[in-house]
Amino acid sequence: MTRTDIKQYGGKGETMDDIARTRRSEDGRLRKPSTPFASETLFRDLIYSANDAYFVFAIFESNEISPFVEVNPIACKTTGFSRQKLLSMTFRDLVSNYITAAELRELEETIFTRSYTTMEWKHVVDDGRILPLELSIRVVPQQHEKIVFMIARDISERKEFENVMHRMAYFDDETGLPNRRKFRDDLNQCLVNGSATDSKSGVVFLNMDNFKQMVSMFGYSAAEGVVKSTARRLKACFPPNCFVARWGGDEFAVFIPEGDHRLQMELVNRVKAMFSQPFVVEGRQVFVTLSAGVAVYPRDGESADTLIQNASTALIEAKHIGKGRMVRYSGQLHGKVVEKLTLVSDLRRAVAKDEFCVHYQPEFEASTGRLVGIEALVRWNHPERGLIYPDAFIPVAEEAGIISHIGESVFRTACEQALKWEKMGFTDYRIAINLSVLQLTSADFITSVKRLLQDIGIQPDRVQFEITESVFMHIDKVSDILHNLHDLGVTMAVDDFGTGFSSLSYLRRLPVHMLKIDKSFVRNLPESKNDWTIVKAIIELAHQLDLKVVAEGIETDAQRSTLLSLGCDFMQGFLFGAPVSHAEFSKKFIMKM
Repeated sequence: MTRTDIKQYGGKGETMDDIARTRRSEDGRLRKPSTPFASETLFRDLIYSANDAYFVFAIFESNEISPFVEVNPIACKTTGFSRQKLLSMTFRDLVSNYITAAELRELEETIFTRSYTTMEWKHVVDDGRILPLELSIRVVPQQHEKIVFMIARDISERKEFENVMHRMAYFDDETGLPNRRKFRDDLNQCLVNGSATDSKSGVVFLNMDNFKQMVSMFGYSAAEGVVKSTARRLKACFPPNCFVARWGGDEFAVFIPEGDHRLQMELVNRVKAMFSQPFVVEGRQVFVTLSAGVAVYPRDGESADTLIQNASTALIEAKHIGKGRMVRYSGQLHGKVVEKLTLVSDLRRAVAKDEFCVHYQPEFEASTGRLVGIEALVRWNHPERGLIYPDAFIPVAEEAGIISHIGESVFRTACEQALKWEKMGFTDYRIAINLSVLQLTSADFITSVKRLLQDIGIQPDRVQFEITESVFMHIDKVSDILHNLHDLGVTMAVDDFGTGFSSLSYLRRLPVHMLKIDKSFVRNLPESKNDWTIVKAIIELAHQLDLKVVAEGIETDAQRSTLLSLGCDFMQGFLFGAPVSHAEFSKKFIMKM
């Protein structure tokens, strides 16, 4: 193709030669823009058949930027400009209204010096809507100039989903308040930035008294309604500079960034006064009292985690001495610490004496009802306290550095049991084993997995590791590890999906095979429109990424039917079977196959 093949340069019927005559070098010789394409037909076919917006322009040796040489129909649709209008505009004309002058200079410098760059850009269309776009800019050097191909992709759906995921990650769906993760992050930011002034900042933990009794009396939905009303009252009690969050369940956290002890007590008393008014539940008046624990910066801690822990410890003491009390943290309140040390000691003994056992919960294919998976769940058979569930000891085991020992025990026990069931005729299955971040990032984890797979003799594709979204917070550490597991043949699932924040780029880049929807989104189906919308979005996202979806916590036929209609692939929950011992599982499921 000659350098005159790209026509209508600048939208004025000019050829490249016409434009070149206006751009002469110092010695008077013509500079003609060239093109890397073999023919004008091929060039037009390529960009006109594209689903993204294409803009083409030239940069001359003096860094002059030409008007657009060519645009495709999608470019007109995306920007809201006609083809004629776009061909009379330059790159600067198109973007300068939506980015700062400094950003424009930085972008131009990048285009002048690099062959490829990407950026996000917001374009305002005629009706005032802001359209988020992802720009990919490729610069192709020619003899006297550079040809620039700018591709704009509409990322509205991606941004909308990321906003939903951000809301899910940082805000409580029921009350609309920030959640514990948001509270912790913001508190930490205040301390790092120095927003918290000496001896004036406080963290208050508040807990609704008798919430369990309220649930028993009125049911969960009615009790949750009281939680929502409590959240509204708390927001009204504290001034705008205070940060109110739902910590979880019937517990709230408040950060008071400034004000002495007297102001903190005044605010707590204001809460008590507001809660002296009853709530109305199913036509009956219900009085709710709040217990409070307070930790003051820096006396009771200089880090977010320490302040939170000490406020929580003070709250435990407040509830212990009576309802509706407020307790300030002091060094004497270390009973919880002593209890924790005792638990660590008991855990070390449990590892040495092999006091852990594994219970198994079935997972069924939604469309056929066929048993396809088994989740292995650890239990601690404490000699004095009986069966203890993992929520009560796994966090302590992680802190104590003994989680890898427990994890290896669960892995070996579960896989050996799976092979026994395989010999009984259950041959089409996967055995799912939960992993913590600390297990995954331990130095010898991959070596340990290889050794266990070889010792036990189980096929790697029968094993599925389940990780939580918290793993993505350590992406630099875990990326290679996850790929190594994938290379071994082990599959990966993201457990409790929706309770943290998963960047879509991570889901695309990492070898994840399955998403497990957290039971908190299943609990209120099909009544909750919000949960229905979230679950539908997660399933559609997963399928677009070629991932399978498991719904956890299914307890009713209505939930099962709803999830089936939404295209959920696999199901798990008490409706199908609770976690039980290997003997009970064999009796209930394996022997009946």
